[in-house]
Amino acid sequence: MKTKHKIFLWLTRLKKTAQKKIYNNSIAGLKFSRILVLSTTALGDTLLSTPVFSALRKAYPQATISAMIRDRYCSFFKNNPDLDEIIPFHKGWIGFYLTWNKMKKADFEIAFIAHISDPGPMVIASLASIPYIIGYWSQKEFDHLLSLKITPNLKEHLIENRLDTVRLATGRANGLSKNMVLP
Repeated sequence: MKTKHKIFLWLTRLKKTAQKKIYNNSIAGLKFSRILVLSTTALGDTLLSTPVFSALRKAYPQATISAMIRDRYCSFFKNNPDLDEIIPFHKGWIGFYLTWNKMKKADFEIAFIAHISDPGPMVIASLASIPYIIGYWSQKEFDHLLSLKITPNLKEHLIENRLDTVRLATGRANGLSKNMVLP
């Protein structure tokens, strides 16, 4: 295990973070007013996450929807009509601290992991006390940070797998568009 990951685990255990667990779609009727989407990998991966932004806007039209996006790609998403705010994700320890400091003040109620490649963004969301974190993650040592861990269906397109997070939170199985919003 990387040293960085060991430090992340230590931080989450120090704070004793554990997200609210979701059972039997127990959040399907809840209304969220502050929503965060985590998509901190490459530009193409984040473009494949834009249907998640649209689906959340349709499900929660009055909500403030923010996206944590890798700092170098933020400008591509500044005009996305489904996002109210873009939070740059900076790599490195100073970036981790700056992002966490901004997140803890934002008072998000739920976070959707659209696509991340390291646990840093999920750790930040947990340390910022976001009650619900839904998404995919492959490293079991960080499972305690997820309210609901989703197993991707490898026979489906990546967009469908990402939309599964919205389907589980809203209880809506159909009617979610796979159309991407391009810059």
